[in-house]
Amino acid sequence: ATPALAAALELVDVTMARHPVDRARVYASGFSMGGSAAWLSLLARPDLFAAAVPIGGIAPDRARAADLKQVPILVLHGDADTENPIAADRAMVTAIRAVGGRQVRMRTYVGLAHLPPGDLVPGDWWRDWLFAQHRDP
Repeated sequence: ATPALAAALELVDVTMARHPVDRARVYASGFSMGGSAAWLSLLARPDLFAAAVPIGGIAPDRARAADLKQVPILVLHGDADTENPIAADRAMVTAIRAVGGRQVRMRTYVGLAHLPPGDLVPGDWWRDWLFAQHRDP
């Protein structure tokens, strides 16, 4: 986590304060560094996010897995990614499941390097999943 992440989360707070936002449906998503930021955002503000879709990022330290076990997370990653190897995401998904997390999913893209998966755009399967998630009031 960096000052940039804190600033981005502050921007979310300001936006929510100034505009009508469904606070039960705030999501984190991103690719590469944005995927890593999505993971870190969940840990920085567990009270804020209803779900996350980190794509091709680097998951945080597995010691924090218990902090994520209640959050719906859909992890997307290519198994040929040499810039952000898939191992960290696989290990975190395994760790979350080991502490009782049942809302984490992972989709591995065979042969995909450090690129967004081709079924994201056009594609609505992941958005349908994401927008179905919400925090209890």
